[in-house]
Amino acid sequence: MNPIAKKLWLKALPKYTQGKRWMRRNGRHCCLGVLQECALKASVEFAPEWGLGSLPQKIKDWSELTYDDQWSLAECNDAGSTFEEIALMIENGL
Repeated sequence: MNPIAKKLWLKALPKYTQGKRWMRRNGRHCCLGVLQECALKASVEFAPEWGLGSLPQKIKDWSELTYDDQWSLAECNDAGSTFEEIALMIENGL
């Protein structure tokens, strides 16, 4: 994973209220929605997608997050893993 994206993501996760099944909805974010917010703050140019679905390709390219890792994290988020637990997964290379 891109070390800059990783650092920004790990720093940002505790600042957001966790949600499930949507990137961002009603003031809550899934872990991938937080990554999308980090990309916006890092000036990555892309069309944000806040509903269900996969990350935009430009975020995948910027973050170097693999397809498998993306879905693994989304599944953990939606199954009830906390942002703290997800941060440990990210720190440990998924």
